[in-house]
Amino acid sequence: MSELSRDTKNLVHSLYKSREALEVCDMLEIECGTEALSCEGWTPKQMERIRYAVLRLATEKSMSFDSAINLAKTD
Repeated sequence: MSELSRDTKNLVHSLYKSREALEVCDMLEIECGTEALSCEGWTPKQMERIRYAVLRLATEKSMSFDSAINLAKTD
C-alpha cells in the first residue's frame, strides 16, 4: 500500500461525499498502490498520474471505479 498525496486526497474529497471519499482513498491506496501496480519506489506525487486517470475514468466516463482500477492494473 502506498500513501496518497495531499493533492490526490483533496481531489477525491472534492469528487465524492465524505464517507464515499474515505472508501475511494482506501481503494486507491491499496488497489492503485505502488505494489499493486509494480511501481515500487515511486513517491505519492509520482503515483498521481495513474490515480488521477482512474478518478477521471470513474467520474467522467461511463466506467465503474472498479473497472477503472482494473484498467490501471493492465496498463
